[in-house]
Amino acid sequence: MSLLRNCKLQASSLVESVMAIAIISICISLATLVYVRLLQSDYEIAYYKAKQKITFLHLETIEEQLFENETYSFESYTITKLVAAYSYGVNQVDFELQTKTKKETQHFLVKVISIEETD
Repeated sequence: MSLLRNCKLQASSLVESVMAIAIISICISLATLVYVRLLQSDYEIAYYKAKQKITFLHLETIEEQLFENETYSFESYTITKLVAAYSYGVNQVDFELQTKTKKETQHFLVKVISIEETD
C-alpha cells in the first residue's frame, strides 16, 4: 500500500476522454465510408491488378523495344497488346483489358529507338 501512496499519476479529465472518443469515432466512420464505397464500386480487384500490369507492360515495351502483338492471360483478366505503326519512328501500342465485367482499351505512343541512336 505504501508503494501506491508514493506513486502520483495524473488522471485524465473528462474533457480529454470525450475528445479522444470523438477522434476515434471520426476515424472509424471515415474508414467505414471508404470501405463501403470500395464494396459498391463498379471496378473489381482484377481491374486494378490489370491496370498495374498494363503499366508494367508499357514500360517494358519502351525499355526492351518489344513491338509485337501479344496476349497475356491471367487468372481473372486478359490483356491484349496490339502494335501499329503511327508515324516514322513512332508506334502506337494499344492494351486491351478484359475482366469479367469490364472491357477497356488504353492507347500509348512509343518512340522507336534505332540502333544508331543507342551507340
